[in-house]
Amino acid sequence: MPVYSPTYADAPEREATWYATDPPQPSGFTPPPLLMANGGSWPLIQSRAPKSIQQQNAIYIVRDKGRELRDALGEKEWQHQLAAVLFWPLDSADAETDQTLLDAEITKILARIRGPWLDKTHGGAFASVGEDSNEILVDYGDVIVQIQNGGPLEVHIRYVATDTFPA
Repeated sequence: MPVYSPTYADAPEREATWYATDPPQPSGFTPPPLLMANGGSWPLIQSRAPKSIQQQNAIYIVRDKGRELRDALGEKEWQHQLAAVLFWPLDSADAETDQTLLDAEITKILARIRGPWLDKTHGGAFASVGEDSNEILVDYGDVIVQIQNGGPLEVHIRYVATDTFPA
């Protein structure tokens, strides 16, 4: 029986908590902080998108897709395809600097998705994250149009978090 108590409804909240909280410092690799209050660059990290997007650096964890799988013994696995939607205003003197800064932040977010060494559960929030589909997709959209429209830059990072349920 897993140590977590998963529900379909709270997957974005569980993942947003992982992004906003610094994981314990075990020996080995620990993901860098993301939330500004913890030393990161993101003043806002939350589950679900609001009606209006603020003109600040923000990460919204939203559900992209989901599917339930069953094995021959009837055990169920729910795969949440989550998306970290990043908004990065064009604040620098040139768009190239903003893109470079955003790429550096994406590197930190990818490290957070991969999780600390020997913990692919995001602190026990899921059975696994970023492992089942062997894919983390970073979608920059049409950066040229975003810049021509004055920003912000918007990036979607998609990956799978898995919950298992007993038969």
